[in-house]
Amino acid sequence: MTMSLELRGVTKRYPNGAVGAIEVDLEVGVGQFVALFGPSGSGKTSQLHMLGLLQRPDSGEVWIDGERVDDVSEGSAAKLRRTKLGFVFQSASPVSY
Repeated sequence: MTMSLELRGVTKRYPNGAVGAIEVDLEVGVGQFVALFGPSGSGKTSQLHMLGLLQRPDSGEVWIDGERVDDVSEGSAAKLRRTKLGFVFQSASPVSY
């Protein structure tokens, strides 16, 4: 699979007034490996949620494979998550049967 991911000038504000990511620009090219690190509250999870179309930025743009996707419908976002993205959640709970 070849894919590129980009955040262009994204910001995310929360109800308490906190800003999750301040003017973030991130470009991950095909075949690159990237690690996000920083102190608690620095916006790492917010950036990943915006790249994964789980949250929408308050400003800025999200691009996947050269297509702007921050303004797509929820159905289109779900299709992109299903076909182009994968997640391993930090707090994933095991499924009980």
